[in-house]
Amino acid sequence: QIKSSVDIVQKIYSRNYFPYMNANWKHFPDNIAHTYTPGCFRCHDDQHVSEDGRVISKACDVCHAITAQGPSGSMEYAGTQQSLDFKHPEDIGDAWKEASCSDCHSAPPI
Repeated sequence: QIKSSVDIVQKIYSRNYFPYMNANWKHFPDNIAHTYTPGCFRCHDDQHVSEDGRVISKACDVCHAITAQGPSGSMEYAGTQQSLDFKHPEDIGDAWKEASCSDCHSAPPI
């Protein structure tokens, strides 16, 4: 049971702590998601580049598989094991591709 517990704790740790990035969830407790705070876009911004040229992409499909979107009654659905391209619910052209969500959205009042 101890061996099993150690394995489980190590798996949990590996999903919450990123020593190679010197980051963990304790450092950024209020930056979950990306609509009302920079959140994920603090790093997923197409600006963080490794020494060998790899870029941390801000493309939606890096983290999300959009399987349905749109207003009720006219939803668009993805096929099996496919993802839709994100469509902003308001017509703002391509502005959403350049800005982060939190640039326009603010946290709802408490």
